[in-house]
Amino acid sequence: MALILATDTFVSVEDADAYFAGRLYASTWEDADTEDREKALRMAAGILDREAYLGAITSTTQALSWPRQGVYDAEGRAIGNTTIPSAIQAAQCELALRLLSEDLTEDDSNKGVQAIQAGSVRLEYDGCAPAKTLPDTVRALLKPFLKSEDGSSARLVF
Repeated sequence: MALILATDTFVSVEDADAYFAGRLYASTWEDADTEDREKALRMAAGILDREAYLGAITSTTQALSWPRQGVYDAEGRAIGNTTIPSAIQAAQCELALRLLSEDLTEDDSNKGVQAIQAGSVRLEYDGCAPAKTLPDTVRALLKPFLKSEDGSSARLVF
């Protein structure tokens, strides 16, 4: 089933292909067939869509969280209310790449845990710490557009 831009993805397969053509270490993407690329992009969009973004959706009928209104980039420039920022598209591409090689949706809250102790609190891992929901590269791309950890959406503009 083909992707539908702004319905189940922020970026087309063709645009993702172009993104990865200019990126090192993209062989996992290049080796995947079109169907798996679409699945990865659809899944990545679904994961990104659950984040708490600044601003508000531009239409109550839109399927995804972007485009938005009242949003600024990291440099304080207003993002048009019909625009999906390139950083959001890059974040989706990066997450899709990761999803092609690793299941980030697996409940891994106890992954790598070797021992747990309640008295005097002790938690021991077998060499690998538990995974985060989003890879650092994806989180960094999203950072300018996310509400703060406490849920506030205030932003200082000079």
